[in-house]
Amino acid sequence: MVRPDPMTQPPKLINGDRTAAAVDRARSELRHGRAVLLRDGDRALLIGGLEALEETVCSAIKAQACGRFVLLLNWRRAEVLGATAKDGALVSLTLQAPDDSLANAQELAYGARAKELTLPALEIIDGDGLTDAAMVLARLAQLAPALMIAEVSGTTTADLEASLSTGDVLTVDAGDVLRADGQAPRIKRVSAARVPLVEGTETQFIAFRGPMPSDEQVAVVIGNPDMSKPVPMRVHSSCLTGDVFGSLRCDCGEQLEATIRKLTAMGGGIVLYLAQEGRGIGLTNKLRAYGLQDSGVDTYDANAHLGFEPDERRFDIAGAMLADLGVKSVRLLTNNPRKVDSLRAEGIDVVDRVPLTGGLTRFNAQYLRTKVEKGGHFGEAAYSRGLDEQGETNDDAKIAPFPVGKVGF
Repeated sequence: MVRPDPMTQPPKLINGDRTAAAVDRARSELRHGRAVLLRDGDRALLIGGLEALEETVCSAIKAQACGRFVLLLNWRRAEVLGATAKDGALVSLTLQAPDDSLANAQELAYGARAKELTLPALEIIDGDGLTDAAMVLARLAQLAPALMIAEVSGTTTADLEASLSTGDVLTVDAGDVLRADGQAPRIKRVSAARVPLVEGTETQFIAFRGPMPSDEQVAVVIGNPDMSKPVPMRVHSSCLTGDVFGSLRCDCGEQLEATIRKLTAMGGGIVLYLAQEGRGIGLTNKLRAYGLQDSGVDTYDANAHLGFEPDERRFDIAGAMLADLGVKSVRLLTNNPRKVDSLRAEGIDVVDRVPLTGGLTRFNAQYLRTKVEKGGHFGEAAYSRGLDEQGETNDDAKIAPFPVGKVGF
């Protein structure tokens, strides 16, 4: 075999896209609780995702600081702590002994008792390429927007030099992180199988995978829909508590069940089942949000109290999956106008919106009302009519708890 002459042909990178590989590795490191060095020209930060950090790594990050060692939060969490910050601003909290423990930082970042703590020195910053990239990397790693950060620009310690030279600590460019955030989702179809759901109706599950292990999505093709016509379909965000265990706090399980019944009756369709637990904040943080809701905070404000957007979901991945399936036009089963707008932005022709409702109970009444009043959801059926002034269900409201363990539809 003749090898190309290195003098006439530049070498090619084995993995191809260096930027994508660097960001994928960095977010994986962050999610696994490891420190990452984030660079922007001559400036550098050693960062760790607070949610995944162990005390030993947190202490090691602090030991490398030649400048400040701070907890970085966003403006939403800052307001919970009593600070006033404009939309988009970041907040740094300087932690000092004896209040610089990892547990104390975690309480400040997303704990329910944060207001009871002594607030450390706080500085509101407008964010720059470096700190903005740090927050983006935390989101790409599917972690809470809270980071422990050590400024390491200029002189570095022997430990950090050794960690960098041996690959113990990965380096990623802030610009690469910001560019990766704006790119289209990278998914590919990896497997498919028949999974019967309804007697007499063929159903196929098609798995798609992205760069992270948690980036697995599923398209459920029910029946044999005609892809040349508008395809009845739903974009459904995963909900372990509702879809699997029949939680009465939401109507997700009932909506999924109703979707399968409707699509079967319509002669077939597609469910895109997306890994977007808790409107994109993940199961762990969804349960934290539930704790806040129990204290009187509504479902959207609970997410914001943890530093998240009220709705963190992105539906561009749904557009990519539909394109792979050859779907160009849909009849969308949803009450959420964002899903309609998002699919249209991805080039999908949404010709019709089909209302979809689940059961109303005393446990989910306020949740459903909030989705209509604050989330802009269309409020068909009993969602807004069936509530009295206290947010309880009226006697004539539809009470239909999810039948756990029900087989078939």
